[in-house]
Parts: sequence; C-alpha cells; structure tokens
Amino acid sequence: MVARKPVSGRGYCAATAEEVVARVSEGEMLTSITTDPMMPSLRTVMRWRADYPEFAEDLRLAREGLAERFSDLGWKMAMEATPETAFLTQVRLKQLRWPRCWGRGRMGG
Repeated sequence: MVARKPVSGRGYCAATAEEVVARVSEGEMLTSITTDPMMPSLRTVMRWRADYPEFAEDLRLAREGLAERFSDLGWKMAMEATPETAFLTQVRLKQLRWPRCWGRGRMGG
C-alpha cells in the first residue's frame, strides 16, 4: 500500500479538483487518477462530487467532452476497419458506447 501525501488535509482543494477534472478531460481514468499518491482517493473525489456542485458540473462537462472525443475516435475506427480487423473494431466500438450516459447524469455527476 502506497502512503498518501495529504492533498489538503481532509477538506476540498480547488486546485486539486481542477487537476482531477483536467486529467479526466484528457482521457485518464478516474480510478487511475485516484491511485496517484499525490491525488485524493476515489472516496474523496466521490465525496467532493456529492458535496460541491461546481466540481460535479466540471467533472460532468469534462466527461461530456471526452465522450465527444470518443465519438470521433469511434468514427475513425469504423472507417478504417477491414474484414481482418472487423471483430476487434466491433469490440472496441462497443466499449466506446459507455461514455454516452455521462452526459445524462448517470455517471458523471
């Protein structure tokens, strides 16, 4: 178990929240971000999302933007598929469908 450096005691830290949002918007998984010893735990991020509406909205918008990037990526993958890569492309495209629900409040805030 990696010891965590306190981000800002146990309280909300706007700068750290902005870093979480930025990293999510670049495509990094929240579970990956929250295992970084310099970042808050997943539990803390979930608490921030519940307690700070501005953070929840920023996180939702970051994921919505990421979903648009995934849509573009999916289109590119579909257009580049060949008979030899069709099954792999299908598997990848099915996974890319998940972010669609982020913009409707089910996962993103």
